[in-house]
Formats: sequence, structure tokens, C-alpha cells
Amino acid sequence: MTVDNDGKVSLRGKAGVIVMIDGKPTYLSAQDLANYLKNMPANQLDQIEIMTQPPAKYDAAGNSGIINLVTKKNKSNGFNASVTLSAIIARYFKSPNSINFNWRQGKFNVYGNYGYAWWEGFNDSHDNNSQRENASTPFDRYSQAHTYGRYSDREHSFRAGVDYFADKNTTLGISVNGTVDKQWFTSGTTTNFYDSLHNFVQYNIAQSLNKTPETHVGFNASLVRKLDTKGSELSVDADYIFYNTQGSLTSNNYLYNADKRPSDDPYLLNGRLPSLIDIYSVKSDYKKVLSANSTFEAGVKSSYVKTDNNAVYSLYDNGLKNWVPDTAISNHFIYKENINAAYVNLRQTIKKFSMQLGLRAEQTNTQGDQSVKDMRFKRDYIQLFPTTYFTYKTNDNNTFGVSFGRRIERPSYQSLNPFRFQLDRYNYEEGNPNLQPQFSNNIELSYNYKGQLNVSANYTRTTDIMNEAQYTFKAQGDSNYTTVGTTRNFAAERQVGFSVNYSRQLTQAWNLNVFFNVYNHRYTGALDSTAIDVSYTSFNANFNSQYKFKKGWTAEISGWYSAQDYVNGIQLADGRGCSRLAEPSRSWTERDRSR
Repeated sequence: MTVDNDGKVSLRGKAGVIVMIDGKPTYLSAQDLANYLKNMPANQLDQIEIMTQPPAKYDAAGNSGIINLVTKKNKSNGFNASVTLSAIIARYFKSPNSINFNWRQGKFNVYGNYGYAWWEGFNDSHDNNSQRENASTPFDRYSQAHTYGRYSDREHSFRAGVDYFADKNTTLGISVNGTVDKQWFTSGTTTNFYDSLHNFVQYNIAQSLNKTPETHVGFNASLVRKLDTKGSELSVDADYIFYNTQGSLTSNNYLYNADKRPSDDPYLLNGRLPSLIDIYSVKSDYKKVLSANSTFEAGVKSSYVKTDNNAVYSLYDNGLKNWVPDTAISNHFIYKENINAAYVNLRQTIKKFSMQLGLRAEQTNTQGDQSVKDMRFKRDYIQLFPTTYFTYKTNDNNTFGVSFGRRIERPSYQSLNPFRFQLDRYNYEEGNPNLQPQFSNNIELSYNYKGQLNVSANYTRTTDIMNEAQYTFKAQGDSNYTTVGTTRNFAAERQVGFSVNYSRQLTQAWNLNVFFNVYNHRYTGALDSTAIDVSYTSFNANFNSQYKFKKGWTAEISGWYSAQDYVNGIQLADGRGCSRLAEPSRSWTERDRSR
């Protein structure tokens, strides 16, 4: 599992991972999810479940699998609490902190936590671009840009809930969680422009400020009923989540000739970017243990999402000396999505052979409305997602497995939003309301030896893949190109991977874990009139070794390396790695304190 600089998670070199918390989707963008997780204390987690081939019980979304973060549930009677204070010393100071409590008595369990994170950071990037009118013309403009930006984040997070144990077989629960987050990013960019002969002709200075204050609150009600002593149960969950973001943007641009004289009037842009998201979800799961070797599962789920995004831009008129509405890029986009799903799943074991067969059906209804530009779209489709798992255990030491699953990755709400997000005078990003979902078929072979050595090979074929794309154009009367970043369906992908993981307790005090993964991606298709056939191979590896000394002392050494790889469809990242020798630490036991 790897995380790139933008917070996007990948499994075994495949992007499109769904991150869940306690079995529930987060509905967060990659960047918002990264902010949430980096402010979440690790001691809140009980375990991390990684499913490269999720069964039919789970949503079919996610090209490469699901990561489920399971938080701790205290089962001891009485009251307990903890306070965690952290300081990260880097170029800029960071400090995530939290308070947790739990009270359990009789039929009630009350829990909660509050966190506050102070986060400061920077972005220092250099971009060299060669630009042309289209693929059949020579390059006639070149640019070199340097951006230095500072970002700040002040996040309050909370979670509280009550579990009521009506009897030994029935549990009712209600919970609320949320964040109040204030983020802002200030940056300065200097871009030098060169003509077709590489002569320096112009430069642009851009000063930008982006603010994204966001409030997110989620409510959950649940019921779990045990039906027998074998493990059969019925569960019902209902959720409501809302997000309120009041974003704003300021971009001041000053264009000069090579002799430092102004080349044009300043380009000054202000924008208000409010966004509202409402999410409703209800699901029910039924599990029946037929025998010690057979289990049947079935369930239904329905969700409804409405996003309301507004973009109100104003441009400074240098002639009137006043701000005027920029109707060319202002917009109002309302998006609605309803997904209805049902599934069945059967698990059976016959001596050394076991299998699991599942089928999930999902009906998707979407509707988009650009009220300002009077443009609408509506899409309805039903898809089936089969899953199969076969394992054969030759003896207690050797287990072989093969599995197949079909997955879907729908466009995110942000990628469908057609609004323009201005980076500077000559660069902006925009969503694509015409995006279609991508579908993948995954096959995986696995071998396990004594629970210590895991070897797997996987093959994935993805159609209508969504990937980042850039295109350029020249505005009327301007000799420089404007670059637009967006997301398009323009290729099919074939991915082949091989991974090895070795984990062993070498001695009673010494533990070792080593992982290696190599994979090949090939993209084929066309972007407008340009044919695409790109293939590359990459790998990553990591290791961790811990040694326990006497009286609670431990030491650790770890390291990782990722070879050159595409962090998205258009940016190639150099290889990078890190090794770490941890300071010896001591764990104090109850007996130590009594002394």
C-alpha cells in the first residue's frame, strides 16, 4: 500500500482504492481523506483490513480494492480516557492532538473523542513545458515555471456515540462524527516564456490565495441482532452526512516583457466557490450459518447524494477601475446520484477445498444540471458484479488460491463538476460532466506457506479508464498558450503484478517483515486524434525489523524504496526511498510502575 504526494492511495501499484472506516465509506476526496487520516491518532485503530478482492457484501466501487480502518471498541466496564499530544519538527511545525474517552456500565456504552491538529507545510515545484497547437505541428512555445506555496490547516474533529445492549442478542447504536476544518494556501509563481527559437520574451508573476473552510457532520443509527449461537445475524444501518464548504480564490497576475515593461493590464480574479453535499444511505445485511462448513449472506443498500456547487467569479476591469462579474466562467452545478444494490454470497468448505461465490447488482441513476449555462444530462444503468474465490489447502503448511472479481469506479463528485479552478493567468483546472464510469476485471493467484510467506500474481483489465489530461489553446490576441487540466475517458489499461511478502518471528525477541512488488501497466487508446500506447514497469519494496530487549526496551530499523513510476496518467515521478533507525524505546509495564 502506497500513498502519493496528493494523498491518493494505491494497492500493489493499482490506483482506485476505497478507504472505509468501520465498514462505512468516507465519501471524501483523496486530498480531504489524506487530511483526515493524517490528523487521526494511530492509537485509535484496532486493525487495518486490506481487501484486494472484496466480496459481494461490499460496494462494487474501487478499481483495486478496499482498505477498512477498524477503530478500537473498549469492552471493559467503568470509565477510561487518554490524551495524546504530538509534535512534528520539520521545516514548518505540525501538531496533531486528541482526547479519547469510554464509559461502559450495564447495558450502556458511551464513547467519544476530540482532536485538534495544527498543520503547516509548503510546496516547491519547478515545471518545464513544451507547447504546440496540436500533435501534428511543431513546438513553438516553451515555458519554465517556479512555484513556492505555503499551506496551513487547523482542524477540529470529533466522534461520539452510544451503544445500548437491549439483551444478549440485540445491540442498538447511534453516533455522530465530524470535522470543522480551515485550510488556506498562498503561493507565488513566476513563469518565463520563450519563443520557438528559445528566446526569452515574457514572464508572468502570479500571486494566489485559496481558502477552503469546511464543515462535515455525519449521523449513524444501527441495529445488530444475533439470530442463533452459530454466528447468524441481521444488521441494519442508516446514515446521513453533509458537507458545507465555503471556498474562495484570489489570483493576481502581472505580465511583463523581457525588458521588464508591462506587456498587458494586470489580470485580477476573485472567486467564491461554495459547495454543499448531502448523503443519505440505508442498508441491511443478513448472515445465516447453515453449518460449520457453509454460510449464506444477502443484503440490500440504497444511497442518495445531492451536490450543489456554485462558482461566482469577478474580474477587475482596468478601464472602469472596478470589479465586474465574469459570466464566462461563473456557473452553478447541481448533481444527484441514486445507487440501489442487492447481493447474495455463499461460502462452502469441502475437506481441503473451499469456495466463495457472490453476485452483486447495482442500479445507478445520475442527473446533472448546469443552471447558468442551461445544460443537463441524465444517465441510468444496471451492472452485475460477480466474485469468486477458490482455495485448496494441501496440508497445514501450503495453501493455494485463485479469485476473480469485477469492479466499478464512478467519477467523483469533484471530477464531474464543470467549474473552472484558476491556478494562474495561463493555467486552470476544470471538471468534466461527460465522464463515464470505468470497469475492471481482476484475477489473482496466491500461495501461502505456514502463514509466513505470501506470494501472489494479479492481472487487471480496465476499460474507459479515467485519467488526468492536459490540453492547450491560445486565447485571441495572446501569443502564450493556456493549459487546461481535466479528467477524460481515453484509454484501456492492462496491469500485471507480482508480489512477495515474508513475515516471521525469527526468535522470541526478533521479528522481520519484507515486502517486494513489481508491476507493469500498459495504456492503449486515443486522446482526440492522438493515438496512445504507453507501457512501463515499476516496483516498490520495504522492510521492517524489530528487536525486543529485556525490561521493556525495543529497537527498530525500517526502510522502503519506490522506483520511477507514474503518480497519475501524465506525471512521471523519480525513484525515491528512505531508511530509518528508530531510537531504542521502553514500554513500561504495570510491574515496572509498582516498583
